[in-house]
Amino acid sequence: MNKNGIYSFLHCRKVKKLLLTTKFVILLICLMQVSAVASIQQQNTVSGKIISEGEPLPGVTVVVKGTTQGTVTDIDGNYSLTSVPDNATLVFSFIGMISQEINVTGQTQINVTMDPDFIGIEEVVAIGYGTMKKSDLTGSVASVTPEQLVDRPLINVGQALQNKIAGVQVIKQSVGEPGGDPQIRIRGTNSINTSAEPLFVVDGIVGVSNAMANINPEDIESIDVLKDASATAIYGTRGANGVIIIETKRGAAGETLVNYSGSVSYGIMTRHNYTVTADQFMYLYEQAFTNTPKYGTLNTSKDFRQGQGPTGWEDLPHLFEQVQPGGYFMDVIGNDGNYYKPRFYTDWEDEAFNPALSHNHHVDVSGGSENAKFSFAVGSTNQEGLMLESYKNRMNTRMTGDIKINDWLDLSTNVSYNRTKTSREDDETRTVSETWPILPSHRYPDEEVYGIYAGQWATGKDFNVGENWRGINYTMDQTEGYYLENQFTGSLVLNVKLTEDLSFKTDFSMDNRSRDGRHFRGVYQGNRTARAYGSNQNYLYWQNQNYFNYNKTIGDHVISGILGLSWSENIYDAVEARAYNFSSNFYSWNNLRAGADTPRAYSGNSRGALNSYFARANYSYLGKYMLTATGRIDGSSKFGENEKYGFFPSVGGAWRISEEGFMDDIGAVSNFKLRASVGQTGNQEIGSFITQRYISSAIVMLGDGKHAALYPGSTGNPNLKWETTTQYDVGIDLGLWRNRINVVVDLYYKLTDDMLFNLPLPRSTTPSNSFVNYGSVKNTGVEFEVSSRNFESKSFTWDTRLTLSSNKNEIMELGPTGADVYVDEGAGNATSVYRIGEPIGTFFGLNRMGVYGTDEAVEAARYGRVPGDLKFEDVNQDGKIQLRSDGDVIGHAYPKFYGGLNNTISYKNFDASVDFQFVGGVDKAIVHESAEDRQFVSGMVNRVMNAWRPNHQDNTMVAQVRAGNAGARYDSFTDTHEIYNAAYIRGTVASLGYTFNDRFGLDRLRVYASAENFFLWTAIELEGYDPEGSSQGKIRANVPNIDKYQYPNPTTFSLGVNVSF
Repeated sequence: MNKNGIYSFLHCRKVKKLLLTTKFVILLICLMQVSAVASIQQQNTVSGKIISEGEPLPGVTVVVKGTTQGTVTDIDGNYSLTSVPDNATLVFSFIGMISQEINVTGQTQINVTMDPDFIGIEEVVAIGYGTMKKSDLTGSVASVTPEQLVDRPLINVGQALQNKIAGVQVIKQSVGEPGGDPQIRIRGTNSINTSAEPLFVVDGIVGVSNAMANINPEDIESIDVLKDASATAIYGTRGANGVIIIETKRGAAGETLVNYSGSVSYGIMTRHNYTVTADQFMYLYEQAFTNTPKYGTLNTSKDFRQGQGPTGWEDLPHLFEQVQPGGYFMDVIGNDGNYYKPRFYTDWEDEAFNPALSHNHHVDVSGGSENAKFSFAVGSTNQEGLMLESYKNRMNTRMTGDIKINDWLDLSTNVSYNRTKTSREDDETRTVSETWPILPSHRYPDEEVYGIYAGQWATGKDFNVGENWRGINYTMDQTEGYYLENQFTGSLVLNVKLTEDLSFKTDFSMDNRSRDGRHFRGVYQGNRTARAYGSNQNYLYWQNQNYFNYNKTIGDHVISGILGLSWSENIYDAVEARAYNFSSNFYSWNNLRAGADTPRAYSGNSRGALNSYFARANYSYLGKYMLTATGRIDGSSKFGENEKYGFFPSVGGAWRISEEGFMDDIGAVSNFKLRASVGQTGNQEIGSFITQRYISSAIVMLGDGKHAALYPGSTGNPNLKWETTTQYDVGIDLGLWRNRINVVVDLYYKLTDDMLFNLPLPRSTTPSNSFVNYGSVKNTGVEFEVSSRNFESKSFTWDTRLTLSSNKNEIMELGPTGADVYVDEGAGNATSVYRIGEPIGTFFGLNRMGVYGTDEAVEAARYGRVPGDLKFEDVNQDGKIQLRSDGDVIGHAYPKFYGGLNNTISYKNFDASVDFQFVGGVDKAIVHESAEDRQFVSGMVNRVMNAWRPNHQDNTMVAQVRAGNAGARYDSFTDTHEIYNAAYIRGTVASLGYTFNDRFGLDRLRVYASAENFFLWTAIELEGYDPEGSSQGKIRANVPNIDKYQYPNPTTFSLGVNVSF
């Protein structure tokens, strides 16, 4: 073929190829046109009406799923959407209602009835490093909403949680004392020697210190409590005791809003700890000194009865005045033959406690645009206690900012500062019960009859029969002190949107808290050595968290997850100085060098760090099958080289049975979800240097004086490892009759293994105790919660919520030998025991059987006792009464069950609520032996009036009255007599409010009145001020309910306002 022919051939092929391509393009265009026409033909206009409770629902959002195409219903509940594809899904959503998704499938009219979301299944809750809808949860998570925080003035977070959540027990420790922090236990106590307090996460800062005391509840937007391992394992080593996530209020786009909340409260005493009056005191004095020779050798210098000692009543003119015969209810005759009676009748309880006036104020300002939001809040709390000069004053400030820098980068910040000052109490409540009632309440009158006592403060030595207790007014005059806390927290968060489904978040946060203490005890008119203390503790925590967040919907499948790492560090420093022997009260703590004795100084520090890697994966199919898996690796500096790292996994699943087709015909069931989870968490709450061997210092006396010395201070344990808690949980979420009744039930089993146990070692060969992994503790329990919308109309609603929890704690293994471990042995204490088979918080003591009667003289003599002495059970029949060998379990400090009942009613603009708390199967140790067994060593409680007498031998547990500080022996042990059934029902709070909308130039004004602790029923007639909590000096981490002259719990009436403008 020639050249032209080749060109002609190639040209023809190109023409043919071009023609074929043109035909193909034309055909493709035609097909696209046909497809477009078909598509247009498959798009419809869809309209309908949305109702709820038979009424139109305006403002409902209607959106074509997966697009931005949507509308909202008008005032009559009607909507209309054009160009809706035939295969589209419409999503109907409204605040407070359960969202619905409906397939169009050719329909042009879709009417919807929306159900109220009474249980908040559409609500988003915090779950650790993210949020999730309640309907998608596989773990046990409960929440406290803002509405539950405004019905009364709240001082701390513990008050906000009490009775609100099943499985969360809040025990008021110092009860009514200002600044007294409650104890919180989530599903029991896991360990003996490590902290059992839950982890607090505040605005993403993990482990905020002293959160309960320093956070103002007015700043809180929401509280979420993570209870099972599926929810808590993401926090690894710090999640074993449960996690409380607090989110504070932030700004929102829109107009600037200003809110003010204020209240004034008035607290009064409604229960009393009755002590003997002056008349009862004199009656008992006559008996005691008559009986004392029966129980010992009477010190006659303390016997003022006629003819019995060198001193008579006439020698005490500062306390006793002469009267005519018969001028007093009993004959008090001096050695001079004249009759006398007390000059003073002091009710020390009345002197110590007065009605308390407190006030609380809070202002927050918020607003901004879609690109920049802000909030600022400042609050002031001034809480006055019932006791003289007791108080808590707190100031809080908080600022937040949220900035959208561009489409893919957001910045958030949060800064807060808290300043809290509380009074320092030192045994003043005991002073109230043990000071002689015949002393004047203040100074003696400055009159000649009082001689050398004129113008002086009264003390126990003025009636020199027992201990030298001083009246509360004198004590307050001679002592002063406070604790001052300053806390700064701050965080900076960057959120980077990498793709539509993937984001990256990084934060840097810190928590810096200092605690200063000052205390001075005066010279007490030269009768005591004055002393002063000054201390400072500083806590610094920082964290850096970095994690990816993924969320993807693929058809009916929803996949989400996080993957990250974090670093954190705790640093603690403390210093204290003490000085003694001041010549006067002038300098107080302001010049420690003024003390004549050499000042003493103490200091200490600790440091601990965590390096963590964590991940969580969530999967949901059709919104009814859910699976969650988490894992965290924590590396801690607190453990030895071989055991620094621990892995804490969990897995949880849920099945929304109510979404299955076979449930369609069961109209009564609107929500039914089955949950199950298993996982592990850890505990590292021990000292920073426990695993290390180190040298301690001391001062020793050698031949030429004092010298500094060194000695082994720790045995160390480089193989010490994590304490691990494995938890299983099965739960049911059930909604009935369009979620008008909602039930949540959880069953759980927790086992703590490799318990961090402080093993006692013989001091003859070792420095002290040593931490080992030896022991296990089991917690099993059930949680039940039911909430109901009892009635609802346009103007009236009535809601009820009931929570009920039961936890059984048991020590399964204890130390290498399984031997009992005793705590607080000896008189004046509530002895407790750690024993295999018993729960943590077990009281231990003797069985007080009563008082030996005259017909038991022989038996009493076996123990060196006589009729009128206390009778205890000799368990081993060895003829001796000893605490360990004859004692046994006598009570339990933690309850078998507890719960709360809340009713909330609204009628038009009125709102009302009533909360009740109930606790059962619990005991309390009321350790008033110093004012009962030790008669006339100090003042006495009035049950001494029921003491044994020859003509009153039955139905008494009080020994015959005797002068314990004037030669008579007495017995005093931890025993069954001090253990009381502490079951109770309490009216926690009742409130009534009224809301004005758009009145007085304000957007909203709510005024309310509330009463706290307005009702109390106890299972038995209970001594002391309250069945709950401990006295300040007897607060124990694992043994609550020890009362040695506890602070009274007031009934508090409040008036308050909530204003928005």
